[in-house]
Amino acid sequence: MPFYSQQVDQRLLVKFSEAELIEMMTEDKEQYQFYLNCLDYGHYLSNYVSKEKTAEKIGELDLGCNDDINFFSLNIDPVPNQYLYFKLKGCEKMLVIRSVEHIKMGDSKKK
Repeated sequence: MPFYSQQVDQRLLVKFSEAELIEMMTEDKEQYQFYLNCLDYGHYLSNYVSKEKTAEKIGELDLGCNDDINFFSLNIDPVPNQYLYFKLKGCEKMLVIRSVEHIKMGDSKKK
């Protein structure tokens, strides 16, 4: 078990316990990889454009204008076949959550 605990991505501890992650790494590697992809490719920031020129936003988030966001601290679940858009309060930025399918594609879908 100590070997796996050294390999656990610390960013995932926001959502999962170390024991859950170790179990996932041994029992469901595909799911563990999906969660890693969520962290690395699940979201990005873009410039906020007026409502007429952008996809419909889901809501607003108060995260500041920093792009150092842990996907799992958002408590937002990606959905199949749809990107989710959130205006960031206090700045002209939008947080975009990729669809499940694009997250699974990993870095082949990087913006």
